[in-house]
Amino acid sequence: MDIRSRKDADWIYLMLKAKESGKSKDEVKEFIQQNKSKTLMNDR
Repeated sequence: MDIRSRKDADWIYLMLKAKESGKSKDEVKEFIQQNKSKTLMNDR
């Protein structure tokens, strides 16, 4: 598995966490959007 950046790893991790918690695809998308903006802010 080729993970180019920490961001990709974070994203994959979020996907797995969301799947584990039994969220629907829409919920997962929303969840990722929220978390992406959080991680982007933290990087700055």
